[in-house]
Amino acid sequence: MIDAVIVRYGELALKNKGTRRWYEKILMQNIKGMLNSLNISYSDVSREWGRIFVHTTDPKAAKATSNVFGVVSTSPVRTTEATLENIAQYAEDYAENV
Repeated sequence: MIDAVIVRYGELALKNKGTRRWYEKILMQNIKGMLNSLNISYSDVSREWGRIFVHTTDPKAAKATSNVFGVVSTSPVRTTEATLENIAQYAEDYAENV
């Protein structure tokens, strides 16, 4: 089960602030279009710290977004509270299923 997909893009990060923001918006529209065309549900597509986040529980979203022009890589992610105990417990639970 995943909570989101992190989408990384290439040379857009090198553009100036205004140009980068414009291209990020276009990339987000293209990601939404790809997800909609494949009937993959998502709650939000947002950008933060040079990454785009697709908030979804559908594991097919990572593969679908990796096929969008301009996307360099994608990673499915699980979120947890940022405490050592929670991270250790999640890692232990995850390792049991691998």
